[in-house]
Amino acid sequence: MSKYSKLTILTIFLLASAMIWYLFIKSYDYQISFHQKTAPGTVFYVIEGWTQALEKTEHISILESSKEHFSNIRQTLKMKDSTLLFNWKIESSNATNSKITIQVKDVNNSIRTRIKNLYTNPPLKQVLLSRTSQFKKSLDAHLKNHKVEINGYHDTPAKFYAYVSISSSLREKANQMILNNGDVVVWLKEQDIKVIGEPTLEVTSWNIDTDSIDFNFMFPIGEMDSIPQHTKIKFKKVKSRKALKATYHGNYRVSDRAWFALYEYARNNSIKIENKPLEIFYNNPMSGGDELTWKAEIFMPLNE
Repeated sequence: MSKYSKLTILTIFLLASAMIWYLFIKSYDYQISFHQKTAPGTVFYVIEGWTQALEKTEHISILESSKEHFSNIRQTLKMKDSTLLFNWKIESSNATNSKITIQVKDVNNSIRTRIKNLYTNPPLKQVLLSRTSQFKKSLDAHLKNHKVEINGYHDTPAKFYAYVSISSSLREKANQMILNNGDVVVWLKEQDIKVIGEPTLEVTSWNIDTDSIDFNFMFPIGEMDSIPQHTKIKFKKVKSRKALKATYHGNYRVSDRAWFALYEYARNNSIKIENKPLEIFYNNPMSGGDELTWKAEIFMPLNE
């Protein structure tokens, strides 16, 4: 067999292999990637919120969903006459930069779609481009409403607190603080106990997989010899700990965006931490004003 015959056979084999992979093995029909200056955890929660909003506003049904927190979301969506598989991949290059890759597959017409891709510009591609643009605008708008700055190593404050213990989802954190704030503040005033610092949130358990947290909503007070009794309100002294610190500006409902930034900073710098953030809130949300002037300090304790 001549050298040219061997080359022809090899070329045909490679082309056939490529076509088999393209039509039958490749897991997606289209793919788009872009970068965003934020932590993967923030992207992850915006994706979930955005797709849930689509269900309400555009009558798109989420038939099936699976996820790996902060890194991947797979959703099967019913959109008019099409069933589409969206695969969202989120990668981190550092604490403040994420690569977002969106892969889409037409579940019922994948091979036909891939053949059309070879010579035309089919509707599914336009759907992906449109949805990606729509999502990016939503993400950009979200990021404009808060700022996170990593400050490095700091010690948490040592104080004596009155507190209530609360369990909730991460999204309900702020609502639970609002519901409990008045009860604690009024009771402390009735007991003639003065709050001498800023409201503080101490996370005692954060289950990333189930999106649930247990936390103490705390108010710093002076130490007392005699402690009054209450069915919900308790008292304790919190010792200082070494931690990573971030400064957050924005609505406290999404102050956990600083948690995600600290989580990625620690992961990218091989720093061992406990996923038990401590938040100190310096503004009263009830006073309103520009939310970007609201300040919170966020500490992620080191696992020493």
